[in-house]
Amino acid sequence: MSAPPLASAAPMTETRVLTLQGVHNFRDYGGYAAAGGRVKRGLLWRSGQHVDASAADLAAIDALGLAHVIDLRGNAERTNAPCARAPGFCAEVHFYDGETAYLARIWRRRATCSTLTARTGR
Repeated sequence: MSAPPLASAAPMTETRVLTLQGVHNFRDYGGYAAAGGRVKRGLLWRSGQHVDASAADLAAIDALGLAHVIDLRGNAERTNAPCARAPGFCAEVHFYDGETAYLARIWRRRATCSTLTARTGR
């Protein structure tokens, strides 16, 4: 299945970034090296949260024809800054039902402790 053309209101830059007004760092992972070749352009996208998305942003995102959204934020982040969606949004949203930032802090703390242990021998 080929990706739909990008909306003209939100041009793609040479750096793979889809320029939007209220959604930051929306970019195409297409072209990056992957096992067996490269990621197909228009297939895998990433971005910051969409709470401040304008109507034009939502229309441009909707034009991508996304089938799945993987929201890596935790419950508190999703509750405090829910993503805006275009009318008729029908992509399946996948998310972890818990607090992901908390898990990241635990892993950072473990990595720091491991580094300190390696340096001090304790």
